[in-house]
Amino acid sequence: MKLHAFDFDKTITLSDTILPVCKYLCKYYKSNYKFFLIQLSYLFFRVKLIDSKSFKENIIKLLFKGKNVTEVESQVADFFISNKSELFNPEVLKILADEKMLGNKVIIISSNLDLFINPVKSILNIDGVFATKVKTTDKIIQDSIEGENCSGIEKAKVLKSYAANFKFDEIISYGDSSGDFEMFRVSDKSYIVEYIFNSSIKKIMCKLNYLIGRIYSRGFEVSIKEFQPKSSAH
Repeated sequence: MKLHAFDFDKTITLSDTILPVCKYLCKYYKSNYKFFLIQLSYLFFRVKLIDSKSFKENIIKLLFKGKNVTEVESQVADFFISNKSELFNPEVLKILADEKMLGNKVIIISSNLDLFINPVKSILNIDGVFATKVKTTDKIIQDSIEGENCSGIEKAKVLKSYAANFKFDEIISYGDSSGDFEMFRVSDKSYIVEYIFNSSIKKIMCKLNYLIGRIYSRGFEVSIKEFQPKSSAH
């Protein structure tokens, strides 16, 4: 039996999802002004005034504190179901389905909030979902992240911990960015998802669409290549 571990945003999906999901939830909760504050926080993160964990905790404080986990995840599930055809990478979905048919394990390891990733488990028939954990008490969302942001070395720790519970013949991981490289290093084989934009303008438009909370899935080609660390190049 093999283990296939996938990053989520821009690996299983064609677009980053945090801001589009936030916009959807702000509309549901009739708190559209809060999306503007989340946008500002994202810009602060992009210019390195705050780190990724602080950005995500700002989202939690602005949008989720005091709310019920089940209600939030139900709305997130509606977002992914209604946008499935546009949002998900069909090539990766085929890999997921084929590996499940072969009896292999498929998990997601993401730096995204677990509130945003947990609903995908049933939608895509995933064996396990691991993401940045939102602190909750009796199903009520608190105002912070529990533990560390699930990126870099944390992804590697999660993968090793999950694999320790089984006897896998091979561990294969998939990701799109440097935050996945530590996970790649503890895998037998790794694949990187690369985005090739038709033009610089298309790349800028994708970034702007994301900033305003839109899904972007056009203006680029996607390739999945076996990851070759630079240090191993000859």
